[in-house]
Amino acid sequence: MNRNLPCYWSKSRSCNKSIFEDTENIFIIGSCDTSREKYRERIENLIIKLKMNPIFAENLEENNNMDAFCDSICGHIRGSRLIINDISAPLRQVCKECKKKDYVPSLNVYWEYGYAAGLGKTQIVICEENQFDKIPFDVGSKQILKYNTYNLEHVLQPLIEKELEKSIPKLNVVNEDILEKNLEKLDKIEKLFNEKKIINDSLEPIDITPRPDDEKIPILEVLIKNFTIKYYAEGYQSSINHIIYQLLEMINRYKPGYLERFAPNHSVAHEKIISYHFSNKYGKNLFPQIFKKKIRNGEIIYENVPSRDIFTHAGDLAYAVYELFNKDKIKENILIDDVRKEYNHIIQGKHEFFREGYRANTFENILSMLEKSGIIKTTGPYTGSDCKEKYEIRSLGRLQDFIQKYSLENLLKTL
Repeated sequence: MNRNLPCYWSKSRSCNKSIFEDTENIFIIGSCDTSREKYRERIENLIIKLKMNPIFAENLEENNNMDAFCDSICGHIRGSRLIINDISAPLRQVCKECKKKDYVPSLNVYWEYGYAAGLGKTQIVICEENQFDKIPFDVGSKQILKYNTYNLEHVLQPLIEKELEKSIPKLNVVNEDILEKNLEKLDKIEKLFNEKKIINDSLEPIDITPRPDDEKIPILEVLIKNFTIKYYAEGYQSSINHIIYQLLEMINRYKPGYLERFAPNHSVAHEKIISYHFSNKYGKNLFPQIFKKKIRNGEIIYENVPSRDIFTHAGDLAYAVYELFNKDKIKENILIDDVRKEYNHIIQGKHEFFREGYRANTFENILSMLEKSGIIKTTGPYTGSDCKEKYEIRSLGRLQDFIQKYSLENLLKTL
């Protein structure tokens, strides 16, 4: 039954579309670019095969008004039984001079993804496998289905059928106080987006392409060595073995083939790690049993992990900023001291083998780096641990790119 609800986007409007009202419809979110059309048509044909109605909002640039938005997007997101979200991006020219091409994601796709998630709608999120490493990390942490040109229907159909077998979730009564809070959050997102457009026109984009000489690799390799020692010292615990595998995966992002070398067939080859990392120091014939004996005799001990360089420190400070943002502690601004405490927690106590002391001058320098990089804007200078100055995020996108490029904590958070 239709319900006269407050509109999320205009306080002067009301909404007559109930959640899950159109139980025969499946709404497709995806890029309107012509290069993505063939994939969308295949999804539509699959939905028809399953005796459901596919709905897709065509490009609305020629009819970009509130009614078009309500009828073609918002109403279908609210009413549809299920949502399929293809976050794959079209390939476009990003540099006129060098004619470089890259995948350019659609802001509308991610916006509709967030709106549907906020409504609690069931979404099947898919992405073409050759773009999987370009997914923003805060979206990449969700369950996303990889597909390619050949297997789209094969991998998608079972998931759609599984979701359609489930009962439709009961509609919760919308609380006007919750609605008001959501409107405030959307205002904040709009402000951040507008600031990004205005402020960052003169800033160089942050290159997030993984490099084989990345400064985080020596740290990760020493962690692999220490956890290998721990694995043999503490009786081959599977949890420690899993950490070693995760660390190998992290380095593989920067050095493709690294994982296959030390964990062929997804199984950690401890003897290869021992041979590569320990033989030069402890002898070439360092077989696992000899390795374990030397650990027991105290001949092989844990190594000191290299300290973060200034850029990695800045990346972890950016991660601390984002953590506070994610916890919704940022309204218009936040005390610098809150960021200092979060950053201090990261470097001093979160990870085994890898703890550093807090240095006020380092914190001051990396705070300045984030400001010069167009990521944050402070209202005054940092004056110590009791500093009461505030800052605001200037560009959420640059903050995320900076984290992806420089933050060690962003890698180690899964350990």
